[in-house]
Amino acid sequence: MVLWGYYLASYFDFVGLTYIKASLERIILFLYPTIVILLNRIFLKQAISKIQAIAIGLTYVGIIIAFSDEVNVSGTDAYFGGFFILLSAITYASYLVGSGWLIPKFGVIKFTAYAMLVSCFCVFIHYGFIGKMDLFGFAWEVYLLGFLIAVFATVIPSFLVSLSIKMISSSNFAIVAGIGPISTIILASIFLNESLTLLQFFGALIVIGGIVFMSIKSRKKD
Repeated sequence: MVLWGYYLASYFDFVGLTYIKASLERIILFLYPTIVILLNRIFLKQAISKIQAIAIGLTYVGIIIAFSDEVNVSGTDAYFGGFFILLSAITYASYLVGSGWLIPKFGVIKFTAYAMLVSCFCVFIHYGFIGKMDLFGFAWEVYLLGFLIAVFATVIPSFLVSLSIKMISSSNFAIVAGIGPISTIILASIFLNESLTLLQFFGALIVIGGIVFMSIKSRKKD
C-alpha cells in the first residue's frame, strides 16, 4: 500500500507536472477525496449517500470544465499530464483508505516513518535503474532546495496528515485539505507566474465547492 500510495503518487505527480501547470495539477489532484469514497464503497462496502453522489458529480464536472479549457490552451500534452495526475490522485486515495485502519495499529509516528523509509528505498531502486546523472554534480542551490522540500514539504506534512487521519478520519480530512487548491493557485501565480483562465477558475470553484460541501455534511453526520 505504501509503495503505490506514497511513492508512486509522488512520482506520477511530478511526471504530470512536466506537462501541465501546478495550479491545474492541484485541481485534478483534489479529486482524491471523492476517490476515497468510491474506494470505500468498492472495497469496504460503505454506502454512498445522495449528498456524496451529488458532490462527486459536481467535482468531476468542474474537472471537465477546467481541463477542457487547458487542452485548448496547452494542446494535447495536457492529456498526458492530466492522466498522470489522475493516477497520482488514485494512488494517494488508496494510501489514505489503507492508512485509516493501519495508523491505529502502528501509531502515527511509526506508520509515517515506515511509509517514508519504504518510499526512500523505492527512490534509490528507481534511480539505480534509470538514473544517468551525477548526484553530486549539481549547484549548491539544488541541494538546499531539495533539503527544504524534503523537510518542510514532505516529512513535516506527512506526520501532520497521518495525525489528522487518526483524529478525524480519511473522509473528514478533505474539509481541511480544501485550502490546498486555493493556496496552490495563489502561490503558483506569485512564484511561477501562472494564471488560470476564467473558465478554469470557475471549474476550480465547482471542484472545491463540491468537496467542501460533501465534507461538511459528512462531518455533521459524524
